[in-house]
Amino acid sequence: MSPGPAQPIQKDPRAAKKAFAAAQQMVAKADALVKRGKAEEAKAAYEGARVLFVEATDLGTDINYYFYLANVEDKLGKFVEAVAHYRLVLRAQSGVDPRIAKQNSAKLDEEMSKIGTVTLTVTPDGTAIVLSGEQVGVSPLPEPLVLLPGTYLFSFNAPGFQPKENELKVEAGSESERKIDLESVAIVIEKPRKVVGSEVDDQPKPRGPTMIPVYVAGGVSLALLGTSIATGLLASTQHDTFVAPDTTKTGRADARAVGKDYAHLTDALIGGAVVTAGFAAYWYVFQVRNKKPPADTARNGKLDVSKVDVVPWVQHDTSGLSVFGRF
Repeated sequence: MSPGPAQPIQKDPRAAKKAFAAAQQMVAKADALVKRGKAEEAKAAYEGARVLFVEATDLGTDINYYFYLANVEDKLGKFVEAVAHYRLVLRAQSGVDPRIAKQNSAKLDEEMSKIGTVTLTVTPDGTAIVLSGEQVGVSPLPEPLVLLPGTYLFSFNAPGFQPKENELKVEAGSESERKIDLESVAIVIEKPRKVVGSEVDDQPKPRGPTMIPVYVAGGVSLALLGTSIATGLLASTQHDTFVAPDTTKTGRADARAVGKDYAHLTDALIGGAVVTAGFAAYWYVFQVRNKKPPADTARNGKLDVSKVDVVPWVQHDTSGLSVFGRF
């Protein structure tokens, strides 16, 4: 379960007085440690006193507690926090001890010499003011920013305006003013534009399937067919030699062996030609013709009809090429 809103601290003036008395004792102890040169132990004692003073301000209603809290914060080097609490006492309408009021004004003047103030006037109102990644407020700021000496990078963001960054240098005891104006984001609305006919024509046309496989397969088929004719003629020549009456027994054996080889090679070449021709026919029918992009619509009153692709087609007639005979 997510925690609910923080409950207000119940005031207990008696407990506040006890915490205040314990804090004063802790301050006295820390001052003694400083005189003895034990800076680290003194710092720890001042931190303990600060915690007790904060407890006293939470539980009690005495505005003077903040003066003592500011004194300890000054000793710890927390000058910004000290200024805030000295100012709180200064602005109190009642309840401030006159002696503390006089000391408080002097301490505040002393503290202001250690820090710098920056008055930021940012346009437009509602701009988020961010310092070191943390938002310090929204314009207009109720009072100047109190900062330690150094260089700071501020960021300014508002809906509908260009974000802006600004680097500010703060010196001890300085009071500076800065005016920041954010520029509104320009909104450009383009009117719808008519698309002319020439722009439509210039659009790239979809490309159909390539015809290269058809050309390659057709060429290979023709080459195989031509070679098979040559080897078929050579096989036929060997057959003539084999059956000739005047051929010797040795010549007949050679003609028989060579003729068989040429016959087998011829059959293989014819088979290859048929396969490549079949592939070319398949590619054209199923990859080219059935997947062609639609023809363009009419241009200048005339229909732009695509040219018919010429497909090489090889039809084999193997009746005169097969070698028949007995070797």
